[in-house]
Amino acid sequence: MDGTRGTIVQGFERLLNEKPVNKITVKDIAETCGINRNTFYYHFQDIPALLEEIMEEKADQLIVNHYQADEPMECIRSLIRYGMKHRNAVLHVYHYVPRETFLIYVNRIASRLAREYFSSAASGVPDSNENAEALICFYKCAMVGLVLDWLDGGLEADMEALTQRICVLLKGSGREALSRI
Repeated sequence: MDGTRGTIVQGFERLLNEKPVNKITVKDIAETCGINRNTFYYHFQDIPALLEEIMEEKADQLIVNHYQADEPMECIRSLIRYGMKHRNAVLHVYHYVPRETFLIYVNRIASRLAREYFSSAASGVPDSNENAEALICFYKCAMVGLVLDWLDGGLEADMEALTQRICVLLKGSGREALSRI
């Protein structure tokens, strides 16, 4: 995203690192970006619309840029590092956005990771579609639960070490589970 729209997104992201969403005004964004309020409203209906667009864009970027079928940990690691690098912004968004809205994006990322992983793991395993769907649901829920616990704990836990350990413990278990039935 470039141009004025990109400038607004970047300015808002800078402000998110400094203060909670409900303390950021369109005037703050306009001043940070060197634009007037009308320019903001030309590009975005309001701050929640801007925030929703950012969440959607970040979710897509993290998956597209970091997912590797044989190494789901690389995408997970990127997600964790993004969260740590933008800790204040992530927590400000988490505490502002209705939980249902936040869950839409977390679920989307977790579903995509699980689906991509099990699509790869099911390759060559006959009649594995129904089993893969059950495992996708289970792993998605486990990932969402881990993320929510991490966020509720203020991003204090060493999530990278925990997810690395989980990945090591579960390595190959997806393919093995698919071939059981």
